[in-house]
Amino acid sequence: MKFKIINADFSQPAAMMAYVIGTLPPGRDESVIRNVKITVADRQLTLQATDETVQLSYTVLLSEVEEGGSCMVGARQLADTVKELDNTSLLDISFTDSSNLTIQASDGSRFKINASEPLNFPTFTQNDEMPQVTRLPQKHLKYFTDMCLPYVFVDAFREYLRGMRLETMPDGTFQAVGCDGHRLALAKARLTEMPANPLGLLITRRMTEVMGRILDDKSEAPVELRCNEGKCMVSANGYVLVGRLLTCPYPMIDSIIP
Repeated sequence: MKFKIINADFSQPAAMMAYVIGTLPPGRDESVIRNVKITVADRQLTLQATDETVQLSYTVLLSEVEEGGSCMVGARQLADTVKELDNTSLLDISFTDSSNLTIQASDGSRFKINASEPLNFPTFTQNDEMPQVTRLPQKHLKYFTDMCLPYVFVDAFREYLRGMRLETMPDGTFQAVGCDGHRLALAKARLTEMPANPLGLLITRRMTEVMGRILDDKSEAPVELRCNEGKCMVSANGYVLVGRLLTCPYPMIDSIIP
């Protein structure tokens, strides 16, 4: 694997991958999931990371590719290495000796990071059929995550309090709800296109956190939410985020709001 890329197109996605695996629960086998998988194929670079509850990938088109391939490398080490380089630096990145990822910057800096073949790298299946599709402006979904996240807790005593509820309403609006058992946040936005089937899903706090970081609060570009009974997928700004859903019942919010 050998390719070139401007650091501005590489450092921010690398930081996002490190964020995804930054707070793993204790007792988890960290030897593999502390890594980011780097793949070059069809003149595209893909970075992928997972904490086994969410998976984030980022894809960008490359202008200079000498050789395709893949490897996995420590996500934090990679992010810390490139964040210190100028955004305008041209990075010559290669994995050719099966043990090191080499990064040569245009300012003359040279780094080597321990790397390996991506054997047994954990992954979600993105090819699962996700028939339910809802589209809304990116800035609205970003507003929903920012509004509801403070009221969602992973250790809440009721399971439905551990996620953000997203649902389409009969009046043509899309609403998000976050509740900690004492306080409740409710946000709504009108849809320009109603989905074929009503949507109702409960997104984990972890997916809500990551989703908020990949969305642009000023963008009118549409975002697709795709889901099935167990997973949800969001695509925006070159990122694809997949997460498992909470499957417990959610109370009727309208019945408790005066």
